[in-house]
Amino acid sequence: MKNLFFLFGFLVLLVVLSLVSSASSTPVPTKQVSQNTLATKTDSRGEVTVEATPKNIQEDVFEFEIVMDTHSVALDQDMAAVSKLIDDRGSEYKPTLWKGDGPGGHHRSGILRFERIAQKPKSIKLIIGSIGGAERNFSWDL
Repeated sequence: MKNLFFLFGFLVLLVVLSLVSSASSTPVPTKQVSQNTLATKTDSRGEVTVEATPKNIQEDVFEFEIVMDTHSVALDQDMAAVSKLIDDRGSEYKPTLWKGDGPGGHHRSGILRFERIAQKPKSIKLIIGSIGGAERNFSWDL
């Protein structure tokens, strides 16, 4: 009878050790970020914080989500007029569309769309002029 209890205890111990071992060796799934995902860039100079996030980067269309936040100045810029995109070859592109909040207020967001990009560049720089007294420059390597 003693041997039976010993054998049973030994088997239980093996099962527990096996479970612990398999749980610790199971890889934890990690969130994979697409290689096409480009990071949000933030510029907090002056009295306005501006965030730019590439949202739709295709062969000939580039879209950026722009978020502006302030508590001291009016955000009354014509975003299409004060923005431009420059590629690694020095070509400049003006936005074809600002789809978002209109001028005014202290919080604005929207999408800046650039079309007819000649050839997919290796890098891009988004320049947004004169928001809160500072020109904003955001760069990404593609």
